[in-house]
Amino acid sequence: MNLDSRLRDVLRDNRFELPGWDDPVGRVARGIRRRKRNRWVIGCVIAAILIAVPTVPWLQPTEKPPGVDSPIAFVAGEELVAPSYLARRSPRPDVKPCTRMSDTPWLKPDWLRPELTTVMLPAFTSLERCTLYDNGGTTMSATNVSTGLREVFTPGSATPPGAWQSPATVDPGEPARIDIIAGKGCGQKFDDFVITVLGQPHQLDLTTECAPELTNWYVEPPLLNAPLTVTMKAPGTVQRGQWFDYVVTVLSNLSPVSVVQCPVYQERLGNRATWRKLNCDRLRYFPSYIPVKFAMRAYVPPDHPTGPTKLSWMAVMSDGKVAIAEIANDGVPVEVV
Repeated sequence: MNLDSRLRDVLRDNRFELPGWDDPVGRVARGIRRRKRNRWVIGCVIAAILIAVPTVPWLQPTEKPPGVDSPIAFVAGEELVAPSYLARRSPRPDVKPCTRMSDTPWLKPDWLRPELTTVMLPAFTSLERCTLYDNGGTTMSATNVSTGLREVFTPGSATPPGAWQSPATVDPGEPARIDIIAGKGCGQKFDDFVITVLGQPHQLDLTTECAPELTNWYVEPPLLNAPLTVTMKAPGTVQRGQWFDYVVTVLSNLSPVSVVQCPVYQERLGNRATWRKLNCDRLRYFPSYIPVKFAMRAYVPPDHPTGPTKLSWMAVMSDGKVAIAEIANDGVPVEVV
């Protein structure tokens, strides 16, 4: 027998045949169904665990934080000085110059005091961030009523109060600011104010009995907000010379917020602001999605002007971030009688 014949006999020998499946198509289909079923079971187990974990007793506090069932009581502590640190946005780098305003400036009503008026530029005709270099060539002129002559004033003779960043780098729609401060030369009346910025003159409805001084243009860096939503309920009418009660509600919409130190808070009624320390009782954190209420009390001075005003409230956390009540409306309206 030659080699070729021997090879043919070996290839025909059934001893070397591999075992086959009786129903290969059905067996593959059953395997696919089994794997799908296993994935579904595993998914259900994971979902059940995720649902059950929040209800596991040892993962939850054993008692509700104070202020959940009833407001934390007000404690009339002594008045404090304002905190030395408030967290604010970092200064922005200078970018391309602003070239044109998109609207006329306006006076900030909250700052209309005899010694200080803030002028705000509402926006610039730029779709991008821009910087107001060299004060935008700003000059301000006013009529000295005593002499009948026009006098010109330039920025830089005064410094803005509080926190400020200059030169003013703003986003579209963000205001830049300049302060007009009553100088030392009082006893003469100035009116018919005109401020010129970027070559555009604008009339200002302003009268003063002191020679004005101007700051440079600047931006007031916004405060950084804590991840808390604060609402407030107050009576619509309050009486001069008396205390009134109101309630502040604090809600964390994300994870719990720790209370490392009990915050201080600013309470403002009209132009009068006071700082005090909040009574936290045993509060150690603001829980997620569970409102915590604080009973508050404010005093209306006997000489407070009658009529409509606003009550505002702001807490300062230990990291300098703030939680502002009714932040969209800057407080709640009340009427002093």
